[in-house]
Amino acid sequence: MNGMSESWLSTMENELSLTFIPYRKWQWTVSGEHYRNEITENSFNNVVMLDTKLIYQLNKRIELAASLTNILNKRSYNYITYSQLSSFESRRQLRGRQLLFSITLRK
Repeated sequence: MNGMSESWLSTMENELSLTFIPYRKWQWTVSGEHYRNEITENSFNNVVMLDTKLIYQLNKRIELAASLTNILNKRSYNYITYSQLSSFESRRQLRGRQLLFSITLRK
């Protein structure tokens, strides 16, 4: 940007999802989210979240799945900004790591 400060660069969210189908009945998805926030001028806070899901299609009616969310087990999003006379602290609780097994039945 030739040294220009652009407001859209201060807060960004990126998402990526990849799905692999190694065999006809198996499907594996890996997804990630990246958050970048400007705390103060030229000071940024980055957070990465990763999830995965494995699906097995038993037959046309029954599907078995296992999903793991927040693989990196990020518990909070914290930052502190300082000025000459004061400081500001922000703390946000994030979802914990979760493992979920599911069975889907179709008619």
